[in-house]
Amino acid sequence: MNEKKLFTVSFFINFIFSMLTALLSLIVFNINKKTGDINIIMMTFIGSLLLTRVFSIWNFLKARTEIILGSMLFTAGCLILVIESGSMTWMFIGTVLFGISIGLVPPAILVLLSENENKLTSNLGIYNAIVAIASVFLPIIIGVGIAPVFLIPFNTGWTMLFTGNSIYSISALVLFLFLGRSAMGLTKH
Repeated sequence: MNEKKLFTVSFFINFIFSMLTALLSLIVFNINKKTGDINIIMMTFIGSLLLTRVFSIWNFLKARTEIILGSMLFTAGCLILVIESGSMTWMFIGTVLFGISIGLVPPAILVLLSENENKLTSNLGIYNAIVAIASVFLPIIIGVGIAPVFLIPFNTGWTMLFTGNSIYSISALVLFLFLGRSAMGLTKH
């Protein structure tokens, strides 16, 4: 298994997760100017994420399948929000897809990284560093790059954010699909 590719996928996923938690409420407020809807959408996102994590305890899917499914659901959520950018109903559906995908992918990556017992400690350390780095770079990128370009004026270009996230999630999916043969023959986890 190629851990470098898993680490890259992990960076993308954790970066996107941080971005969603930071920007989702702003985007919801932009749609209808109601703060109550922000709470509903954020609770939907976190609720679907937590329910997915609870159900993944029973290991219904292989880790590789969870990563592929999660990346596909995330891409679908982004595309839904690009196409239907002004609808709270579609925002709700996209948010559920985001929560499910973020609930599936990071734990599956940890499962794959922990399979190599010789590198377990270093793999988990690198994974935690990647999570921290993704969280550190997010405010910098939002403050310097995304906010001025995509969020101001807020009403004309925030769908570009989801277009960019679609590219990130497709990249993560492609990277994972091209892992070595050992990832292809994973047993059920």
